[in-house]
Amino acid sequence: MANSFLLNIMGQGADPMFSKVRSVLGLYNAFCMISFRHGVERTFGRNAANWYTLFQASQFHIMYYSSRTLPNFFALGLSKSLCIGII
Repeated sequence: MANSFLLNIMGQGADPMFSKVRSVLGLYNAFCMISFRHGVERTFGRNAANWYTLFQASQFHIMYYSSRTLPNFFALGLSKSLCIGII
């Protein structure tokens, strides 16, 4: 009973490829948000970057959905990457 519970939490009870895809997507989105934060810091200063980080960390849906395989979260990393070039 405990083993099956732990396997389900770790994603081993589901399709392992799906867990890998979600992990890669989550890491990609996290990397893009960190890169965007550095761009904000370079352009607007450390204070603005700290406020951006606080704002993003307080948004439940960003943290919860960033590894979900939904079209808008595939586009999240791409849009953050493109915005880095703009700012």
